[in-house]
Amino acid sequence: MPKSVDRHPAVLIDVLLTGRAVDLLEEGVDFALRAGQLRDETLVARKLPAAEFALYAAPAYLARHGAPRRVADLANHRCVLFRAGRGRATWSLRTAKGAEETVEVEGSVNFEDFSFATQTVIYGAGIGLLPAFVAQAAGGERLARVLPRHYWSGGPVHLVYPAERYMPRRCVVFRDFLLERAAQWSSLEVR
Repeated sequence: MPKSVDRHPAVLIDVLLTGRAVDLLEEGVDFALRAGQLRDETLVARKLPAAEFALYAAPAYLARHGAPRRVADLANHRCVLFRAGRGRATWSLRTAKGAEETVEVEGSVNFEDFSFATQTVIYGAGIGLLPAFVAQAAGGERLARVLPRHYWSGGPVHLVYPAERYMPRRCVVFRDFLLERAAQWSSLEVR
């Protein structure tokens, strides 16, 4: 995002990270990213590519606990979980050939924000199933790919915004930037 900020220094980006459905008009929000089924038909919705998710861990975590060799081995590791009930989740992972394997995992860290989850994994809290574009942007040498032949493809994601006649230039610029960047979400390399 820094290049876009440099190109448009007058654009103010105020980010609200929440798991609740924000009322865009009521709360004065220009855009939202919504995952899953859309419920508000009064909004303009632009479908984005599904994000590819992969398994990541900090090298220090892997040095202490070892790397899983099979999907079933994840059941014996601490995992960083997304919206998990009581510290448990089911992960269904695919291979490039289309095979699917499912495993029950446990963890003591549960999150609703992928930036937080990525930092938690970087600090060695466990193995995380993270959006590849988020992990790659934040991780560098601080994250190692685990079970690189396996991934999960997320469900539908939409960029939504109010159906108004006039959209300020700053909003058009930001919308176009998000749509351009979203094309990179599904660029995960599966070996």
